[in-house]
Amino acid sequence: MTEPPVHALTQSEFRITRIFSRAWTLASTNLWTFFIVTAISELPVRAYFRWGNAVGEFLVGTTMRAIVMFLGFVLVLLGQAVLVHIGFRTLRGQAAGLREALHEASARFSPILGLSLIMCLLIFGMLGMIVLWALDLGPGLVAIVFMVVAGIPFVRWSLALPACVVEGLGLVDSLGRSAELTRGHRWKIFGIVILVLIPLPAATAILGAAMSFLGPDLRYLGRYVLGVLWITGFTSVLTVIYHELRVANEGIDSGQIASVFD
Repeated sequence: MTEPPVHALTQSEFRITRIFSRAWTLASTNLWTFFIVTAISELPVRAYFRWGNAVGEFLVGTTMRAIVMFLGFVLVLLGQAVLVHIGFRTLRGQAAGLREALHEASARFSPILGLSLIMCLLIFGMLGMIVLWALDLGPGLVAIVFMVVAGIPFVRWSLALPACVVEGLGLVDSLGRSAELTRGHRWKIFGIVILVLIPLPAATAILGAAMSFLGPDLRYLGRYVLGVLWITGFTSVLTVIYHELRVANEGIDSGQIASVFD
């Protein structure tokens, strides 16, 4: 069955099944490139949390852990920026060079650094709220409240990174662009994010049970690979959402969308 031309898409055709179908095709087409880039971007922080305590007291402590988490988040977003660039090339049916993608991602370092700071503040703020709520509310209710409260700003700004990479926008403009594109579709995007998140705890538990007879390093490696695959899939989903919303909202084709690359 032939898909309709991109310029014919309307907002009603922004469907969850279409998003997942195109994201699966995008991720599978670039599987090894996406996997290697994400694995490298995740490696420093993963290594720290696995072996940091054994290196020395300098690397232990709340402050150092917070610094490492922030730097790790920056690296992960830089890796995702590479995936977004390659993903748009793929959606256009064009060759996607890793060297060019790395150059584009590094050129956007300053706004990506700002996005990392905002996301880290959001995450730590939400964790602080959980601690306070847990004193008065049950864990189940806390989890539901957390998903809703954290989901509002996350969905609003979920397309800031693709906007930053594809359109060459700064930090504030990227956040505003994401808010503009997601308007009218946020509940659907929230549902997509939940659907992407739901399998992760179950997959982690199944993997842990299947590798329970192995040593701790191999079990950690298994969780590492699972995390890399999840980030790869999640980034592919966000890339496709950004592409589809620009098509639906602006009625332009994928060549015009990514004209910034030419």
